[in-house]
Amino acid sequence: MLCPDCGYEFSNVGPNKYVKKLSEDLEALSHQTNHRSNPLIELLDPMGIHDAQAKVKALARLEARFIANYPLPMTKEDCIETLNFILPKLAFIGSNAATFSWKNKYDAIIKKMELEAIGNAKMQEIVKCYKEQGKISGFATFAIWFKSLSDGAKVGIIFGLFYLIVFIVMGVLLAQEY
Repeated sequence: MLCPDCGYEFSNVGPNKYVKKLSEDLEALSHQTNHRSNPLIELLDPMGIHDAQAKVKALARLEARFIANYPLPMTKEDCIETLNFILPKLAFIGSNAATFSWKNKYDAIIKKMELEAIGNAKMQEIVKCYKEQGKISGFATFAIWFKSLSDGAKVGIIFGLFYLIVFIVMGVLLAQEY
């Protein structure tokens, strides 16, 4: 089967084993997280509002770690299929903690494919196309990174920036007095 856009020939047409296994593992992780319960939270929050929010955050953090530790695909077909699987997830920049891991995984696959494409003009063109599609702005990258941090780390960074700004303003004011 040939791609109509770039002419790449797919040899193993059918369900991609790597993406299928990744999806199954993510589904199992989600199922496992949704069936955990904290009795103390149930007692304090009988409606389950806090518990539901906590589960969403916990799942995003678990998913982020899972994605970061998941091995890279080995074949060209798996790499391309995985990039196609990840690309829509990059559209929701900063939506949860896992977005940063998806972006890192995407970039790692691109780097792997760039090394494999040395001397292969057709493959280099495919990699260039995916590299362009996966680009996001510097601010969006910062937003993804910041969103992936724990609440305590976010508070620490905000307080650090606040004190840095106060220190700079005080230095400017003192310099103007002399």
